[in-house]
Amino acid sequence: MCDSIIVFNTLDNTREEILEATYLSLCEHGYAGLTITKISQNLDKSRSVVYDYYDTKENLLLDLVKHLLGILEDEIMA
Repeated sequence: MCDSIIVFNTLDNTREEILEATYLSLCEHGYAGLTITKISQNLDKSRSVVYDYYDTKENLLLDLVKHLLGILEDEIMA
């Protein structure tokens, strides 16, 4: 159901790696079980890296939704 290869096929920076790890963690644990620690485990980097980019889990999830919507818009326009 959650396929990061399709959604995140061109990871070119840490921000996108964080978004992919968030996506995978969300698929694995659901919203209620999602934590920055679980995201950082999928990222194979420390939690501080996530906090370097995002102040809160909610801001991170908002950026993930924006990213996914951007991909969807690109697919629709293609």
